[in-house]
Amino acid sequence: MKVLFNTSVFYLVLGAVAALALRGFAAQPCVAGASALGAVHPHLIALGFFGFLVATLFALRADFTGERLFRPFYLVYNVGIVLSAGALLAKGAALYTNTATQGAWTVYEAVGILGNVLVVVGLALLLVLLSKVVDHVMQRTPQA
Repeated sequence: MKVLFNTSVFYLVLGAVAALALRGFAAQPCVAGASALGAVHPHLIALGFFGFLVATLFALRADFTGERLFRPFYLVYNVGIVLSAGALLAKGAALYTNTATQGAWTVYEAVGILGNVLVVVGLALLLVLLSKVVDHVMQRTPQA
């Protein structure tokens, strides 16, 4: 359970660092790549911090970190977040520095799509894990 909380804090710090580091780029109007660079921070906060914080809150009720699907969820979801945010960062940096080639652009898009797919698969695994928590809580709670 502690790993979920620690991962949540990690993404909060990483999102804050991304916001501070990329603030100068994204704040400038008319800078190519500003929207891609500006999207890194919300991705890290929403998917990383809030995603793992919600998982932590569920784990407080019934710890599911020992379940068979926990490790695949944890790895797939983290890799998905890193690939998604990394693709946005690379895409924005290439646009900002005006070094984006068609081949590189295709790679950024492919990595971003793969990251998004992995995030969705990770969320599906999380939902399966959370359904076990809900079932466990419902069995312990007397019905009215």
